[in-house]
Parts: sequence; C-alpha cells; structure tokens
Amino acid sequence: MTTAELRDYSERVFRHHNSVTTRLMMAPPIDDAIGESTRRRIEKAESRMNKACSSLNEIAAARASGRDVDLELENQVRRTVRSCAESTRRLETLLDTHGIGSKTQGTFEL
Repeated sequence: MTTAELRDYSERVFRHHNSVTTRLMMAPPIDDAIGESTRRRIEKAESRMNKACSSLNEIAAARASGRDVDLELENQVRRTVRSCAESTRRLETLLDTHGIGSKTQGTFEL
C-alpha cells in the first residue's frame, strides 16, 4: 500500500469508527431486553475498538489542532489501522444484531 493509499484508508477507517461511536452514544439507553451477557459483549467490543483505534484518534486530534505528528505515532497507526477497522466492524455488527441505535446510511467497505 502506498503512503497515499494508507492515508485514504486510515481516513475511511477513522470516519467509520466515529460514526459507530456516535451511533452508540446517541442510542437510547440499552434496556434489559437484550440481557446482561449481551450488554457485556457490547461493552467489551466498545472497549476493544477504543483501544485498537487509540493511535488513529490521537493522530487525528493532533492534525486537527495543527500539532506535529512524530514518526513513532505514524508507524503505530500503520500497525493498528486494520485492527481498528475490524474491531469497529465487530461492534457495528453487534449493534445491528441487537437493533441498538440507527444504522448509518450507506455501507462501509474497506
């Protein structure tokens, strides 16, 4: 993957991650109908996603505020962006399966 392709892919992953995060935040409170085990699965999936996407969020925040980004952070994003995409898809699938929040318009493909 070229640098430009990686940058485009990372931006798509970042946007998808943000849409799933927003969907979960804006959803009505998760009720008892889904059960405690499902609630825990969703919470764990969200935690895994946030951990996997932390370097991508960090680099996006730095660039948005005009701060320089060091090579170590850029390399970390290169190593973790696919994991971020996959963990985001897993959480989105759980939300879809249990009807939590509204599904974003369109589909996301990597």
